[in-house]
Amino acid sequence: LAPVTNNVTEESAVITVADQAGKAVVEIKTTISSPDTFVQQEQKGIGSGFIVRADGYIVTNNHVVENAKQLQVILRDQAKKYDARVVGTSPLDDIAVIKIDAQDLPTLTFGDSHAIKVGQLAIAIGSPLGQSNSVTKGVISALHRSLQVPDPSNPGATEDILNAIQTDASINPGNSGGPLLNSAGQVVGVNFAIEQAQSGPGLGFALDGDAARDIANQLIQTGHVNQPFLGVSYQQLDETAATANALVVGALVTDVQSGSPASRAGVTAHDVIVKVNDPAIAHDNPLTSVPRQSAPRGQLPRARSRAS
Repeated sequence: LAPVTNNVTEESAVITVADQAGKAVVEIKTTISSPDTFVQQEQKGIGSGFIVRADGYIVTNNHVVENAKQLQVILRDQAKKYDARVVGTSPLDDIAVIKIDAQDLPTLTFGDSHAIKVGQLAIAIGSPLGQSNSVTKGVISALHRSLQVPDPSNPGATEDILNAIQTDASINPGNSGGPLLNSAGQVVGVNFAIEQAQSGPGLGFALDGDAARDIANQLIQTGHVNQPFLGVSYQQLDETAATANALVVGALVTDVQSGSPASRAGVTAHDVIVKVNDPAIAHDNPLTSVPRQSAPRGQLPRARSRAS
């Protein structure tokens, strides 16, 4: 990551990122059909995205494009509106890739989100409340946050998003799918959620950039995401929770589905999975991300600790 030095003030870094990176940030307008008992209604939506390939591939949130019957993309420096199509989505990760028919477009690159530090400059670009290519700045407030969000496959239920990045850069409805950038103009996160305070500004959250990059690459290459099935429910244990319960950091298994790969491998409730292959299970490497790093139907070597 490019640090802000005495020769590069924070203000000039933001100005440069806004000017250069902003060229590759797009506004996404959606038309969604909402079936009703008597009449089918259309709803309009708006979100953000960013171009990752010069031939028109754009990363955004799944919830921005989900159920859309029409997608339009607007670039900052072009008056033309492009019709877009969905290349692939990963609802569990809230990542989608869409495409427009265009060439020689400006692009953004991903930085190393594992290298970001709390307190470093964070810049968000998007279309909050429909105001296209708006720029806000702040800092990385916290890392490895866990959020409960609506479960796209189970209406009324929620799911946990792990390893989210918290920022105080202002994020509002319409920012979803836009990039969270470092001072070098690299994508370190994908803005996706706001936790609204009762008074004053709320908290903004972004999906981990490294995970988003890997998911987007799979969607571009194959149109879908490798989602190997383990068959366990678990609770992530950080150092505080592990110490309080005389356990170790890892994934505390709370339930194992009968006949699942985990069951066949001998995993049982109250096991703590601490490692799969080399990386240790932790907030920056949660169990949900590990199967995707292994070949489908392959072996998942593991180390376990037993909870009493």
